Amino acid sequence: MDLNTSLDLISSHMAFARTSEDHAEAILASEEKRKPKFKGK
Repeated sequence: MDLNTSLDLISSHMAFARTSEDHAEAILASEEKRKPKFKGK
């Protein structure tokens, strides 16, 4: 796999991860200075 293909794949995975409920919980927990409560979603 070449570099550009790898970067495209990583980018698509990151875009998906940023839309998860766990990502939103991580941001909120960080702002509230508490441990996150992940649900695996």
